[in-house]
Amino acid sequence: MMFEPPLTISSPSEAQIVIGAFFSLHNPPTSHGGGRLRECGDIREDYGIHRVEGTFWILDQINANQSILPNITVGYQIRDSCWYAPVALEQTIEFIGKSVLNVGDLIATSNGNRAQLAAIIGPGDSSITMQTHNILQLFEMPQIGYSATAKQLSDKEKYKYFTRVIASDTQQAQAIVDIIRQFQWSYVATIGTEGDYGRGGVEAIRRLLNKDACIGADLTMPIGANITVASQLIKQLVIRAPRAQVLICFCLDHSIRAILQAINELNYTQRFIILASDAWADRLNVIPNNTETVALGAITIKARSLRVPGFEQYFRNLHVYNNTRNVWFHEYWQQKFACTLNGYANNSTRRPNKYPRLCTPERESLKRVPYNEDPKLAFVINSILAVVHGLDKMHKQVCNGTSGLCPDMARMNSSLLMQFLKSSRFTGITGEEVFFDENGDGPGRYDILNLQGIADDFEHHLHYVQVGTWSTGKLTLNTSAMRFFSDQRPLEQLNVRRFCSESCQRGHVKKYTDDEKCCWKCHSCGDAIVLDETTCFTCPPGFWPNEDQTACGLLPITTINFRHPLSIIICFVAAVGILISFFVVYIFVRFNATPVVKSTTRELSYLILMGILFCHLTAFVVLQKPSFIICVLTRLLPGISFSMIYGSLVTKTNRIARILARSKKKIITRRLKFMSARHQLAIACFILVTEVTIVAVTVYRDPPKAVLIETGGRLLLTCKKSLQGIVAPLGFDGLLVFLCTLYAIKTRNLPENFNEAKFIGFSMYTTCVIWLAFAAVYFAIDVKVFSLCVATNASAYVVLIFLFFPKLYLIIFKPEKNQRSAFATNKDIRCHFGSSTTSKSDMSSYRYSEGSSLFRKSVLHRIRFG
Repeated sequence: MMFEPPLTISSPSEAQIVIGAFFSLHNPPTSHGGGRLRECGDIREDYGIHRVEGTFWILDQINANQSILPNITVGYQIRDSCWYAPVALEQTIEFIGKSVLNVGDLIATSNGNRAQLAAIIGPGDSSITMQTHNILQLFEMPQIGYSATAKQLSDKEKYKYFTRVIASDTQQAQAIVDIIRQFQWSYVATIGTEGDYGRGGVEAIRRLLNKDACIGADLTMPIGANITVASQLIKQLVIRAPRAQVLICFCLDHSIRAILQAINELNYTQRFIILASDAWADRLNVIPNNTETVALGAITIKARSLRVPGFEQYFRNLHVYNNTRNVWFHEYWQQKFACTLNGYANNSTRRPNKYPRLCTPERESLKRVPYNEDPKLAFVINSILAVVHGLDKMHKQVCNGTSGLCPDMARMNSSLLMQFLKSSRFTGITGEEVFFDENGDGPGRYDILNLQGIADDFEHHLHYVQVGTWSTGKLTLNTSAMRFFSDQRPLEQLNVRRFCSESCQRGHVKKYTDDEKCCWKCHSCGDAIVLDETTCFTCPPGFWPNEDQTACGLLPITTINFRHPLSIIICFVAAVGILISFFVVYIFVRFNATPVVKSTTRELSYLILMGILFCHLTAFVVLQKPSFIICVLTRLLPGISFSMIYGSLVTKTNRIARILARSKKKIITRRLKFMSARHQLAIACFILVTEVTIVAVTVYRDPPKAVLIETGGRLLLTCKKSLQGIVAPLGFDGLLVFLCTLYAIKTRNLPENFNEAKFIGFSMYTTCVIWLAFAAVYFAIDVKVFSLCVATNASAYVVLIFLFFPKLYLIIFKPEKNQRSAFATNKDIRCHFGSSTTSKSDMSSYRYSEGSSLFRKSVLHRIRFG
């Protein structure tokens, strides 16, 4: 591959030490065809001509100053990199081939020694710098950067022979992040040019932002991308982050131009506040025509590079007819003044003339045109000064203060020079101190600029205003001096969305949407704590969130006690039930031989009353402080109580059903079995033993114990609730209730005088409703003690009311019906009165009839006066 000459200029023959330099004298090649000749673009003034002339200017002063490198002339060899990697790599090989390998024609000094290549400054682009360094470090050639800011170059494992007078992009990224934090912008978008500079800078910003801000969209701009590609990227940005108003642009100049044009064409003129890196800095040539309204208000970062004192005067005095050492100056002159130099056509540049007007010395002069100094010129000069100061320190040590180039320096020791370079500390060309940190990077100093202008005349009044500085981690901003957009609004009049979504209230976390990673909806954590902004955390057992829902605290341990309002009500109801039960027992014992009592099968009635008493006593047991004994009784009492009641009722209703079935037969062949009171009691006791066995098995398989459960922000000490411990015993009792209900339905049509079966039916229907409600409530709540107490009390009261209250009414208020004749049945059914004979029954009935009035009066007296 060939590139058009001249790409190199060298110092005159008296130079003894040469400093190499890469400058982008031309823009990158625009033709990528298959021809052998690849032509670089147009000449560049700021990145090219200024830097070449700055090198001449500073080396003239150094060589004239005998206090530094006395009697040693420092020369130069400048090569055009065209800001293009293939060109730069080819020129790097030329550097190495003609100096380190001693091939080619390097200019000799007056004493016969060859001029030694001490170091190379540049190139300006970070990516190209890395590629050239991979070659230079093979030969231990020191390389000094003046514009390459990529953070990767701080890695001394990879770039051992590289140092730079400019700060790393990490510090520039920190400056940008500090600005974002200053304005409290928590929702931004980023665009970075493809490569180490753009993408490296964006990644540094992302890392430094951490959780202070969210990047809604992060896009990469391909190198050399046109406006079409830029428009597609901006559309993607708006789709991914539709609410983002702050656009961070870590881009090279060609990317900046394309982005501004794309925003303008898409009519997003006042949508974004642009925060740009130092590739934009204070340059006006990155703002294309008709995009001024888009660029206005941009905040740009500029590596602090003060104007080089004295250089402007030197440069303005240059003329095409007196500047013979800069071979690119003729080309620059023609482009600057849009004219053609007489006799310049078809010379060594091989560039065709494109300006019809001939240049005239009287009309063209740099003194009469605007001067916009290269923003990195001070860094270029400081990089040369760094090499010179390193050489001077090396000369003083190696040559022991001898004037001129001693034999020990005739052959350059690059590794030793690199050590002196890194340890150099001197005053730069603008008066600021230059030094290198442990990574070989220069100090981070930046100016914060704000692009402002007058809306009616952007072309002549577009200018940058310095609104702040950033130096070694300290940001200073004058926000009152900032102006934004075409109407030049001050900052306080901007309605910039700082967040994509509003902050969540206490006890809520952020749930991010699928489309936007910076936008969220707030969701309540409920009874959990907020572990972080996106995570709810359920406290472990025994702990509960504090008031702010930020930490878990130990819950207080409580128990169900008799002071609880529900406990008081339950115990009162149970106590009344116990008193009523004892009263019924008293009445039944007092009138044990009367027909009403005898007709109820007294043995079973007393067993039922005992079950009712146990039901009421259950409340007083289960409301005690839980212990092993209490928990065992909690398992035992309900099941046994219900089996006493419903086992007796099953036995009784079964007997009635059998009698009813027998009465419907026309021919009775044999006597019914197990109809006596003794048999009935034995059956009821067998049912009770079965229930006790079931409870014993469940207690053995799942031993009861006191446990802590969490409910209502507290720890409740209660008995362990076992599913099999409640289902198995009460399931058996439920079977008894079902059988009782079934028999009650079968015997519902008994004669009026034999209506106990109907009352059993009423009690069973009500019990079924109670038990269904109990099951629903018991398994739905945590505190099961109250539901158990209510169910047992209610079940006991139902049996008392439907089975015993009618009998009490007859005994107390209707004594005339409590006689044998009142219980006569038709011929189909004979009422059973135990084992008494007919004569004895008649005698008892008679005796009862005589004393009935006296008994009624005494009972009424006791009820009324207690």
